[in-house]
Amino acid sequence: MFKKDKFWFFLILLLSVSFSSAQEEGKKYNFEFEFDPYYSDVAFYLSLTQRPVPFLGEENELAIYKNLLYDSPLPRFFLLELSAYPLPCLGVYLKKNHRQFYDSANIGEDANLIQSICSGFEEPYAVSIFLGNLVSFKPRSSPLGEGELKSIPRQTQDYEGKGYSGYLFSVGNYHIKDSELIKDNWYELEWKVKGDRISPDRKMSWSFRIGAILHEHPGIKDVIYFSLRRDRIDYQTRELSFFKNTEFEYRFDVNKQNWKIIRHFFLAGKSFPLG
Repeated sequence: MFKKDKFWFFLILLLSVSFSSAQEEGKKYNFEFEFDPYYSDVAFYLSLTQRPVPFLGEENELAIYKNLLYDSPLPRFFLLELSAYPLPCLGVYLKKNHRQFYDSANIGEDANLIQSICSGFEEPYAVSIFLGNLVSFKPRSSPLGEGELKSIPRQTQDYEGKGYSGYLFSVGNYHIKDSELIKDNWYELEWKVKGDRISPDRKMSWSFRIGAILHEHPGIKDVIYFSLRRDRIDYQTRELSFFKNTEFEYRFDVNKQNWKIIRHFFLAGKSFPLG
């Protein structure tokens, strides 16, 4: 009985902590909604201090990482997020309710086109709490609406995006395997530096993480992981560069029970703008 109730205990605890904190006098908070076929969410932001969200529109890539890492030990922002993953859920729905149509997308014996399109997240949804720091690349319109920026250069006025660094705790009660739902209360804790910055001449995203995910289902392994991902596109650059127009991703998974390596994954790429 205790195991069955743990997921709901954590969920109620996360919700009660967030909304009771929001009622404290002098705190800034805001809600954001985002829809994407792979990742949709409702997010509640709460500032834990009176410090405004830093604006890093003009900073170079290394300066952004330095700023996020320097501030990460002392959390100044709280985030509660309810997220759902529409395409992975669609794959589950089609396989369960329209099996003939789903099977018609088989490619050989071991691949399915629908499963490939709908893959991405191994859960249908999650509830997450983030404690850490936030920077904005969008002038005058961060999630907490600081609105005090002055003398912003014209070239940064069209910037979009945010950066995060800190601690993330997530819970859920289902797992997706081969477009099928498996009942599984799971808990994930990680430290991460993540963000994206979009401007008219450049698009950049990054995610550096270390953490663990624990499962109550006996058939799913508990994993400790280390992950690096960085992708940068410079639309106006034609020169060959190790940093510009390059991407890489590396992930290393270890079985928590016996410390055996479960997975190594490495991907590298180079972009060549045609315009």
